[in-house]
Amino acid sequence: ILNKSLIIFSMAILALINLYRNRIEFKRPKRAKIQKESFIYQLVALSIIFITSFYYINRYDGYDESYYYIKSSSNEIIIDGLINNNESSFVIPKTIDSLEVIKVSINTFKKTNTLIEVDFSNSNASLDEALFKDRSELRSVVLSERLQTIPKDAFKNTSQLEAITIPSSVTSIGAYAFYGASQLDAITIPSSVRSEEHRLNSSH
Repeated sequence: ILNKSLIIFSMAILALINLYRNRIEFKRPKRAKIQKESFIYQLVALSIIFITSFYYINRYDGYDESYYYIKSSSNEIIIDGLINNNESSFVIPKTIDSLEVIKVSINTFKKTNTLIEVDFSNSNASLDEALFKDRSELRSVVLSERLQTIPKDAFKNTSQLEAITIPSSVTSIGAYAFYGASQLDAITIPSSVRSEEHRLNSSH
């Protein structure tokens, strides 16, 4: 990823060039009013672009073709956002930029309304609490055979989720993890699960 300061500096230079060009146009009397309005619109647009870019540049540590990510204190990857919020299918990778993906945060899918399926099968990433809560469009999730915990509210109110297999590696299921997953006819809890919180989820 490019140096943050360089990106911000480059955007500032572009903004100044546009403003200077518009200032020159003000000197033409017949077009002064039109150019003034154009100047204001461009100023607002540039401000929005600048603020948005500044937000993303400072929020994230990097990105790949599918995800924005931040780095943990131990230099591991936490997926925290999507490059394209209009996609419907996502595969969570084992590594990004040669660094292990250890978690998918609750922010990752917040801005998409088209999420249909997510595949964790090749990843060691843990699920954040309430990761898929209220994702009513979600239909399929493939969990990793290395997953140990399904956290609280993980699949709460995923009303279109049709099937899910809990791997035998899971030892804990948080409260209400599947509450409101009304399309699931049954959930098989493996004997490896020691936590009793799953009993509070729903009628499953």
